[in-house]
Amino acid sequence: MSEHAYIVDGQRVPDADFYRLACDPAVPVVVEACAGAGKTWMLVSRIVRALLEGAEPSQILAITFTRKAAGEMRERLQGLLRELALAPFEEQVRQLKFRGLDETRARALAPTLGDLYQRCLNSGQAVQISTIHGWFSRLLRAAPLDTLAALGFPPQLKLLDEKEQAVWPRLWGRLLRVIESEHESRGALDEKKKVLDSAKAQAGHDSASFVPFYKISPMPGPSGYSLAKALVAGIPLLQLILFLAIRYA
Repeated sequence: MSEHAYIVDGQRVPDADFYRLACDPAVPVVVEACAGAGKTWMLVSRIVRALLEGAEPSQILAITFTRKAAGEMRERLQGLLRELALAPFEEQVRQLKFRGLDETRARALAPTLGDLYQRCLNSGQAVQISTIHGWFSRLLRAAPLDTLAALGFPPQLKLLDEKEQAVWPRLWGRLLRVIESEHESRGALDEKKKVLDSAKAQAGHDSASFVPFYKISPMPGPSGYSLAKALVAGIPLLQLILFLAIRYA
């Protein structure tokens, strides 16, 4: 007998048990899988399940990394809703059971699939499927002007894309200068710490009773070191460049 391919909380489980949890919109889950394993299928199925349970399209937000992936997700969501709406009743039940519903619940919800498709088509606001940087740029555009001013952001923002090659060297320069400045500041603080540690040792005091002769104030603004770490961690470069462009303009 072959071993189950899916793991939930460290335990291997049958496919049906995995999909029952992963596709249930009432259960917070983190799904880790390699490319091509079906994560988009699962996310789209989860969205359909949420819509079936009564969520409005405008109440659902799905975020991905690229515009291509966001477009694919929209197409697959619309395609699945249309496919389910037009399928025979028994096929509707089978598809819903495949997405984690039990027999009774699947048969109860299957007749609503046609109306669900029409409701999504006629909704004034569709399911929000966006990139990370696209979503946050919309938040900034919708923010009150006084809030933007308090954050030091200009009122007019533009999301750059990879085609605008001329501006990239300048923005890269800004990023590298922030990182270099942060590195130099960290070096200066390390030197001050060495002096302080030496003074502590000479005075014979422990760190709890010794009063330092200087105070280190946190640097204002975002940390270039943190931004560099974010790049290494895989945060989309476009998002970081957008932030630097509006913060350090």
